[in-house]
Amino acid sequence: MSLILQRAKTSYVFTHTAGAEHQHVWPLRVTALSTTSGLDSSIFVMQKGDDAGGYQGDVFVAIASVAQMTDLKESFQTGQPFRRTNQVDLACRSPEEADRAWKVIQEDAIDLFRNWSAMTALQAAEVVTITDSGVPASPTVTASTENILTATPSDDGASLEIFINGQSIGFVPVRLTSLPV
Repeated sequence: MSLILQRAKTSYVFTHTAGAEHQHVWPLRVTALSTTSGLDSSIFVMQKGDDAGGYQGDVFVAIASVAQMTDLKESFQTGQPFRRTNQVDLACRSPEEADRAWKVIQEDAIDLFRNWSAMTALQAAEVVTITDSGVPASPTVTASTENILTATPSDDGASLEIFINGQSIGFVPVRLTSLPV
């Protein structure tokens, strides 16, 4: 499991606005590659650019959070001004700014990777069977990305059989009471 970041000088050509043609730019390209199951390489959040507002093209906003990794797509969706990509080109004003941007991107990518790992660790299911003696039997741990809980009434209607991911974990008594009308 890993998330690989590569820093390179971009080949992207930054166009200048009127009067800015003599400004120096230190271009920086960062590309991400994920070898972690479920974690997409598109970790850079981009906001749709407003060509009339001075920014040309899409604008890099941040490294995605775990929620943004699932909520944002790789292309703009109707009504959604954000998307994710695996590569970002930055026009820095100095070598020091390029170094700072590279460092911040690394720190935020580390946070994303740690949070993703923590999230996937929480998805393990544990089933404990408690016997008449009150002592739980050895727990059964299963790796699952989705836990589905279902209940089926018993033939006599006195209890519900509880299932997690299709596996019966026992019965729960049902007590029906009438409600005042």
